[in-house]
Amino acid sequence: MKIYMVRHGMPEGAEKGRRYLGLTNEPLCTKGKIQADNAGQLLSQFEPSGKIRIVSSTLTRSIQTAKIINEHLGCDFIEIDDELREIDLGEWDGRYTVDIEREFPEEYAARGADLWNHRTPGGETFAETGARFRDALYEIVKWCGDDEAIVIVSHAGAINAGLSLMTDLTFEEARALKLPYAGIIAVHGTADDAGGLRLRIDNTYF
Repeated sequence: MKIYMVRHGMPEGAEKGRRYLGLTNEPLCTKGKIQADNAGQLLSQFEPSGKIRIVSSTLTRSIQTAKIINEHLGCDFIEIDDELREIDLGEWDGRYTVDIEREFPEEYAARGADLWNHRTPGGETFAETGARFRDALYEIVKWCGDDEAIVIVSHAGAINAGLSLMTDLTFEEARALKLPYAGIIAVHGTADDAGGLRLRIDNTYF
């Protein structure tokens, strides 16, 4: 089964500096809408048959990206799944990285030393994010036909964490893909012996 994992387009405020943008619900900026449109054009070339499902995270930047993509794909509706949302960064969510590093140097260093397992105050770990993303994708795939492609519109952190649990990539290797705004990772999904879902990366479109 062909699956396309798409990161949302650039959100408002991204040009002002690097932020911990988890559940902070920013809409797309003008550039982000253009990026989403480009992704939609690519996907329409990849899947001209039109047998496609689009499933988006519940966050505004993903839903907007999915709607723009669907202008090129023409699906009857877009499904929404809260389990595809970005990592919850708790008290750090929405704040600029430079401010967090200055105010909480020890906690910031601890996060960098073990990014997979670190929990920001009031937030979740990437391990937890990846597990819910994986489980959500498995449920989506269970109800798809073999001739149907799936477009998942989500977030860089959630996608990378999910890939690290469903492919041979480590979390560090998945992050090294550096998935940009509206970037696409094309994968093939197959059931494994344990009844779970294994993915093979076919190509990336950045």
